[in-house]
Amino acid sequence: MQNSRYRTFVLLALIGGLLILNTIAILVIVLQRRENTSLRAQLTQQQTGFQRPPARAHIEPPTDPNAFANVAESAIPGRYTWTKSGEEKGVVTLNADHSFANEKGEKFKAYQWDLAADALTLIWQRGPVRFTVVEAAGIYVALRRDGQTERLEKVQ
Repeated sequence: MQNSRYRTFVLLALIGGLLILNTIAILVIVLQRRENTSLRAQLTQQQTGFQRPPARAHIEPPTDPNAFANVAESAIPGRYTWTKSGEEKGVVTLNADHSFANEKGEKFKAYQWDLAADALTLIWQRGPVRFTVVEAAGIYVALRRDGQTERLEKVQ
């Protein structure tokens, strides 16, 4: 009989403990949901006050398919200040053998340049960049797909 009472007491204690744990778990879940709802409301309120930056001006592609027709191939080799998206990256060197060195002075086999009537193309390891606008002698501009530009200005 004593053994039966002990089992009953232990069983009731376990059930009581589980009920307390369940109650605590439910309270935590309810409080988390309330906090999530509050945070979502704050986020929505912040987003409605958000203003997008103005769209970039659309740059029209060059209309002159012979922009580089009057540029002599012998005029291309030299040192150029390279500017990408308005940020000066350094000086690249275009060599007479149609290779070039990047702004760090590194020369890779993939680094080649080519002159055609419509463009000066620099072939980097990541792919080609086509300079299709001649702003002035020794100043060439490439229009990128993202609306930004790359620019080469001859310094030597």
